[in-house]
Amino acid sequence: MSSELLIMSGGASSYNLYGWGANGFNQFGYNSGSLNFEPLAALNSSASIVQITGRGWATLALDTTGQVWAWGENFYGSVGNFTTNRTIVSPVVVLSNAVHITANTASSAAVKSDGTVWVWGETFNGLNGVSGTRYSSPVQLTTISGVSQVEFGPGTFSTYIFYRKTNGEVWSQGQNFNGVLGDGTTTYRSSPVQVLTLTGITKVQVGNGAGFALKSNGTIWGWGANFNGGNGTGATRSAPAQIQYYSTYPTVGGNLVNIVDISANGTNNGFAIDSSYRLWGWGAGDIYQLGDQNYVPLNFDRSLAVLINQFYDQNGDLIVGSLSTTQVSTGNGSVLSVSSLGKLYSWGLNDVGQAGNSINGGLQTISKPTQIGTNTNWSKLASSIRESGDSGETTFQANYAITTSGTVFGTGVSRYYNFTRTNTVTSPIQVGSNGSVLATANGSAFGIAIGADKFLYTTGSNIFGQLGTTISYSGATPTATRERWWFTFLQIGTNKWKQIAAGRLSGYAIREDNTLWSWGYNTKGELGDGSVTTRSSPVQVVSTSLSSPVLISAGSQYALAVDNNSLVWAWGDNGLGQLGIGSWSPGDFRISPVLVVENTAGNPPLSSIVQISSAYTNSLALDSSGNIWAWGINGFGGMGVGSIGVSTPQPAAIQSTLGSSILFYGNSPVQLASGQYHSLALSSDGTVWSVGYNAFGQLGDLTTTNRSAAVQISGLSNIVAVGANLYSSYAIANDGKLWVWGRNTGYLSPSMNIPDLYIGYLGTANNSVDAYSSPVLVGTYPRAESFSFSGSSNAGFQTMLVKPY
Repeated sequence: MSSELLIMSGGASSYNLYGWGANGFNQFGYNSGSLNFEPLAALNSSASIVQITGRGWATLALDTTGQVWAWGENFYGSVGNFTTNRTIVSPVVVLSNAVHITANTASSAAVKSDGTVWVWGETFNGLNGVSGTRYSSPVQLTTISGVSQVEFGPGTFSTYIFYRKTNGEVWSQGQNFNGVLGDGTTTYRSSPVQVLTLTGITKVQVGNGAGFALKSNGTIWGWGANFNGGNGTGATRSAPAQIQYYSTYPTVGGNLVNIVDISANGTNNGFAIDSSYRLWGWGAGDIYQLGDQNYVPLNFDRSLAVLINQFYDQNGDLIVGSLSTTQVSTGNGSVLSVSSLGKLYSWGLNDVGQAGNSINGGLQTISKPTQIGTNTNWSKLASSIRESGDSGETTFQANYAITTSGTVFGTGVSRYYNFTRTNTVTSPIQVGSNGSVLATANGSAFGIAIGADKFLYTTGSNIFGQLGTTISYSGATPTATRERWWFTFLQIGTNKWKQIAAGRLSGYAIREDNTLWSWGYNTKGELGDGSVTTRSSPVQVVSTSLSSPVLISAGSQYALAVDNNSLVWAWGDNGLGQLGIGSWSPGDFRISPVLVVENTAGNPPLSSIVQISSAYTNSLALDSSGNIWAWGINGFGGMGVGSIGVSTPQPAAIQSTLGSSILFYGNSPVQLASGQYHSLALSSDGTVWSVGYNAFGQLGDLTTTNRSAAVQISGLSNIVAVGANLYSSYAIANDGKLWVWGRNTGYLSPSMNIPDLYIGYLGTANNSVDAYSSPVLVGTYPRAESFSFSGSSNAGFQTMLVKPY
């Protein structure tokens, strides 16, 4: 994985944050599935959306003009744009004059204003009265007319369908297990049959093998399977029966009446809103889908309706007084509702961020209806259903909300091109709000930030505790890596911090009291706490000599710190001499800080250091006289000192090896950056120099030739900050122009179960170019002043903080 973060000055004490590149673990916290929703930027800005459905692999949206927009997974033609086997990234219009849309996994459908039904994608045999079952564009059903609403049954390939006619009748068609067609039988029907006894129907909904209908007299009727009490009638039925409610659980109170709206979504739950705008729910409650805090026992199935009347604000405090619910929507285990005040609430399962709420911290199940954020302009809702991959891990589940202005927002994980941006972000896009951060650092698939409030925040993967917190799961601990994410920057403790760094799977931070802390992976002592114990919360780095650290930097499994005497300390893996302590051997490591010493007579401590930069297994340091020091493994000559491929276990001065070229003709270096096997140096005259590995053009000299002596990068001037990441390089000029070069794409292993095969390392919005051998302009970002980076979890990464210019 690789992603980049760019800090932009937002004032005297805070910064704006932009990110791009791979975001498969939300490692830079962009568009989290928690309190920060992100609008569907790809949808035509002029399209005001009135309905959206996320139950299918393709997502459908209906606008105010009757146009149906579609995008996403299209293997079975479910987008409807005459193609198959190709993911559709940007929404396309596939139908006009529509009044209703629906989708289920591989199937899509719409009703037109003339009452005709149109279907596309994978449909069961006989649905259209012909032998075909797959359509890559909408086709009209010839077997029914006068329809105002259509709903597919759940499942990868839907096997039944409901139609609500304009005259108030309900018809059904297809497989009839458990009497789901409601015709009094369990017989398969290849053409539509009428659901018994139902007239005056204003809305029909589909559950998991069950159907629901709302009558104009305010009663609700259910039929079909009764998994977990999901049809609301107390028993499996082949014909509709009226849904009842509990007055005081488990006492039956009678038939549910005065209902104005119902909601179900192919799950084992149903919900209803009555004329007093009270919310009722029934069915599965194993993960608090019913949110029924006033019933005992909690998280328990209800075969009849229960009243859901306790709602909580964004701080988790009970809202005093009655709350009017105007809309509700359910997905697999997660529920959304909107109040009459336009507030948005969620509860239930949240393991992939689908509940959009971190009130319990990260991805924990939410047991009570809790407000999301503080906005009061929410209007309509839609929920997707849960799908799983071949190995059982969740591949998508997203929920959607529409504002009163028709703007679509989403949360959770969708299979392709979803609202949480779990896919590549190919050009810089703002993360968080203006002035929200002071500093950032990226490790392998996780991120660290110091907020403007000086609190510590983390986001991304947490397999080894690298977020500095313990995730609590409901049910069994998931085995899939993708279910171990945080989806927003999560505050860690209440201490104030002033500097951070990220190793491959470890985090580091200097607290305001000048103490040094670390957390995460620790098999080679990289935490420096005197142990090899992995830590899921910050522990203090143990040292009797390292006092008042002022700089920190981290490599693959080692870390460096500069103290207030400008001495350098190192700890962790030393198998390639990366600690700079004068000795090394395979398997060597140190569990607490030791002094880094020079490769000169008497081996004095490396001193007067004003900047450090660590890569995978090598480091650079800049002293107050402008001398550059390097140590560790000199892969491809990337350190510019020593023999290529040979370890230098003590810092050696680069100038003595490279001569005048690294001295910048009398100008002193002011900043260093370490890539995987290449290095950059910024001169005080604003020029940039590079040395080392160049297979991807990361040296920026118009070639792919490795260099053991530094070369100047042509075309760059007035540069104020540089950065290096794996096989890529970056520079910011004093006018805010962002320049990039080197590797731009990289293949992701299919085992990671992430749709993107290529990553926009450089943020050029062009993944068709594998590499650039000279600087390319990305854009202009005034006052930009530093980078932080992460790289491949297999090849290491780099983290760098640049002092403001």
